[in-house]
Amino acid sequence: FQQPDPVTDFRSGGVLSLAMMVYMVESKPVICQRFFTGDTAVLPFGITCINVTDMIAKFLMLAKSTDRMEALLSQKPFWKMFADPNAILAVQELAMTMLCDVAVELGREKKVPALAKQMSDGMPGDANDRVTVFDFSTILERTEKRVRDDLLGAGPKTVEELRSIAGRLRVKYQNQLERKIQRAKQQEEREKGDGGNSTVPAITPPPQFKDVMDKASGMAGGFFSKMKSAKFPTGFNNRSEASRTEAASVATATIVDIPPLDDVPSATSSQPAEADTTQPDPSSGTEGDWAGTDIKPPTDAINNFSIGDEDDDDPDMLL
Repeated sequence: FQQPDPVTDFRSGGVLSLAMMVYMVESKPVICQRFFTGDTAVLPFGITCINVTDMIAKFLMLAKSTDRMEALLSQKPFWKMFADPNAILAVQELAMTMLCDVAVELGREKKVPALAKQMSDGMPGDANDRVTVFDFSTILERTEKRVRDDLLGAGPKTVEELRSIAGRLRVKYQNQLERKIQRAKQQEEREKGDGGNSTVPAITPPPQFKDVMDKASGMAGGFFSKMKSAKFPTGFNNRSEASRTEAASVATATIVDIPPLDDVPSATSSQPAEADTTQPDPSSGTEGDWAGTDIKPPTDAINNFSIGDEDDDDPDMLL
């Protein structure tokens, strides 16, 4: 606990946190031993157990700040698991185990200079190569994300399924840590080599990935060869042929420059124009094309032609 009187520490978790602590001490001594003399002895057991209980209560909507209507309407994927009354005890146990594993992983990361440099943010515990009490917030944050997203987020329906998911996640986190440390060490060797003097093994793709890439490239090459062949005409080939034909027709067309009239004398202007000997008939009173043409006098039909009401008096029209 943080103080000799643990009442202040139980203030946030209440009786539920006390009941969870009693369960862990009486039923899970192996996990408690990790806090007393094991790999997580740097963290206080009492305050850690209370914080984990508060975290679980928040996920299960048991906290005082939870809206009751929101809790009634919520559809969590893991609600069916809590038909078993021992489900909440199993979640507490697995969450405490995850927290211990996170503390161990953080200690291994701090021993790698490249990873320790990435985690450094000016806090007092960042200068050490081992886990201290100042790293408690980081450990609790990582544990909270794993329990919420990976463990409960998987939607277990029973307690047995919950334990099975936790076992698979533990192996997954260990493999991720190994790869992370390996990449960090390779980066350190490259930095020490100063431009290629270090003997870092080249990373080669697995044979399966190489076979898949070869098959994909072969399929792509065959597809493009079919498109180019005349046996499989496409819209692109027809469009290209039409454009080539149009370009050829444009190339064969000739443009004739017409010289100005002042520079090049025309054929008609080189010969003198013949005088028009045709004289207009003075009696006709017309000129031009009507010259020399006899015009007949108007007939009676033309003289008697009229437009208007006179047609109404025509006896032939009154039928």
